[in-house]
Amino acid sequence: MSFLIFLLLVGLIFYLLFSKPKRKTSHPHSSRNPEVKKLVRDPVCGVYIDEEVAIKLVYKGETYYFCSEKCRDEFLKTH
Repeated sequence: MSFLIFLLLVGLIFYLLFSKPKRKTSHPHSSRNPEVKKLVRDPVCGVYIDEEVAIKLVYKGETYYFCSEKCRDEFLKTH
């Protein structure tokens, strides 16, 4: 009986040492993951910027996001 317990303990130890931890996977745009930043696209140069640091412009009731003042100014020249 003690041999059986020994085998179970050895098996448990091997399982704990060599099994890969299961990671939680979620879609990168999932609202359940608060670390994911919302990216917005600059309409002038096309780069994606974190919405929190982007330069915002409300133009004709619509909000636009820019990576720099240069892109914002270029947008204003052409619209």
